[in-house]
Amino acid sequence: MAFEYQEGQGSLFKNERKTNERAPDYKGKVKIGGHLYELAGWLKKGQNGTFLSLKVSEPRERGYSREDNFE
Repeated sequence: MAFEYQEGQGSLFKNERKTNERAPDYKGKVKIGGHLYELAGWLKKGQNGTFLSLKVSEPRERGYSREDNFE
């Protein structure tokens, strides 16, 4: 049985293929509104310490698209 994301949940994994400084430190997926989105995270330093900056975007990888309904 294949892994299935639950609504409002996702996963981030260390980006082992980071090719430049602007690439995300972490990559993953998140399910919102029944659609799977890409999730990216960058480790940053601020006044209160290190934090993770996140970005949610339309899928770019082959194999799924935003129109796929995972319900």
